[in-house]
Amino acid sequence: MKTQHPQGFDGAAGFTMIELVLVVLIIGILAAVSAPRYFRLVERNRTEEAIQAFRAIKGAQDRYFSKHGAYLIGPVGGLDIVVPNLQYFNAWPNMTAGTGVPSWRIRATRNRAASIYGAYVLTFDARAAGAPSLTCSNAACQNDLLAALIP
Repeated sequence: MKTQHPQGFDGAAGFTMIELVLVVLIIGILAAVSAPRYFRLVERNRTEEAIQAFRAIKGAQDRYFSKHGAYLIGPVGGLDIVVPNLQYFNAWPNMTAGTGVPSWRIRATRNRAASIYGAYVLTFDARAAGAPSLTCSNAACQNDLLAALIP
């Protein structure tokens, strides 16, 4: 029994090798462009974890300052909050004196090397007057991760 094909069908089926190579090439270019952006976005979200903890500590430090007239320098446990365990950053043992008077500083260290930035340290420096500053020990981290996340 002979099969009838639609009009205009000449018997050739499938894709040519050139078409397949072009599709694979286009997919490769799209992956090469989008992968670094994806990893940057993932790392930025992980950095947000430490920044949220910094904000909570800043609020507790402001309350401490209004009660005692000075910032707490020492263990975070002396504040009126419980700082959560962070998944992507090592715990900070102490707050230190900051760059201005009165001021305080706290650091969080990335607990494993991130794919693009390596192990980096975030430093949150707060003063009684003025906005706090947030810096990263890696220049690429400072530009890519913190540009949109300044507290």
